[in-house]
Amino acid sequence: GSDAATDCVCAVGYYLDTSQSPVCVSCGADHTTSDTGSTDVSSCVCTAGHYDDGSTCTACADGEYKDAIGDGACTSCGNGGTTGGNTGSKAATDCVCAAGYYLDTGSTPVCVSCGADHTTSGTGSTDVSSCVCTAGHYDDGGTCTACADGTYKADIGDGACTSCGNSGTTSGNTGSTTSDDCVCAVGYYRDTSQSPVCVSCGTDHTTSGTGSTDVSSCVCTAGHYDDGGTCTACA
Repeated sequence: GSDAATDCVCAVGYYLDTSQSPVCVSCGADHTTSDTGSTDVSSCVCTAGHYDDGSTCTACADGEYKDAIGDGACTSCGNGGTTGGNTGSKAATDCVCAAGYYLDTGSTPVCVSCGADHTTSGTGSTDVSSCVCTAGHYDDGGTCTACADGTYKADIGDGACTSCGNSGTTSGNTGSTTSDDCVCAVGYYRDTSQSPVCVSCGTDHTTSGTGSTDVSSCVCTAGHYDDGGTCTACA
């Protein structure tokens, strides 16, 4: 049998110190060793999910992780990514990416931007396929393109923009995100409950200008008078 303390092979997380009893001494909280058989306290390093702050092994903050043992720094998820409010994360897969970003553990940082005019439906996307066009944009063969003048798109997604209809415009602006941007032509009024939202005033009716937002703006055309709700030609 062994006749010397130096024959002891300490377990992972312990080191040999023959002045102690027992001779296998714990490295302490949040510390470990790379293998069995450590013979000096200098072999003790921080566990995964922790870093050496100069005096102790401290848990990685929310939004950071460390997947290996050692005294080095934690790695940020990047771009506003969190670890769900948890500290001490040990894997990049703990990262919860912000809206508009997706998780790619092969990239640095692991939270990668979807790109211009793209977003995601929420936080925590784990694949680039989660990236879709922002409101006011549609998928034009892989590129998110702004809705043209006279069209709008209120929701995120790759679908088409919606026309204001009946020659309505969005005042020359592109990328409109609401039907409220539609400026209806003369003789039409905006009703966002309708499709298209620019609705005709009807036969022998018109408006005093563009941009009417209510049916009450509709009046009889020249040469006609209101005959109880119907515009009748003057005799």
